[in-house]
Amino acid sequence: MRSRQVNHVDAGASVTAPDLPPAVKDRGYMITTNRRKVGEGQKVYDAAVAAIQKWEQLQLGWNFTTKPAVKTGTKICSATQTVIPWTVLPAQVVYSQDEAADFGGGDKGRRFAVGLASLSGHLLAGEERFAVELHSDGSVWYDVFLFSRPNTLLAWASLPVIKLMQIRYVNDSISALAARVA
Repeated sequence: MRSRQVNHVDAGASVTAPDLPPAVKDRGYMITTNRRKVGEGQKVYDAAVAAIQKWEQLQLGWNFTTKPAVKTGTKICSATQTVIPWTVLPAQVVYSQDEAADFGGGDKGRRFAVGLASLSGHLLAGEERFAVELHSDGSVWYDVFLFSRPNTLLAWASLPVIKLMQIRYVNDSISALAARVA
């Protein structure tokens, strides 16, 4: 059995999201993103980080994900009900960070973020970033950021549906995380 490899040259680029390096922007990726305040305080932040470390933000009913350890190099696979009944979407953790963050304007806090790059066999080429932020005012925000482009003929043929599914994926992930930390 051959090993799956990252299917694009921009692995790890989402670490700077929402800003992307100019070369990445020029490669024609679609961007799908949303963020929402999910609560207040350290306990909510810790609960959100724990939920992401267990991949709970991706257990959506129409999307299920394996639950390996969140560490760089770990491979993960989602089964998603999309254009065809179920699609298997392999990915790999390209970074996991938990660090002090400067959000600008004197707003300092913490950010936990995980980046997943798509692997060979995935319908799309790109990356997903899931981030939780604890701001100095105590607010906790969850941010999902995707950049992608079709990687297969099926993906090209169903691009409008895929874009709608990505919007649903981002919004449902936010709702799932918010429900787990409420």
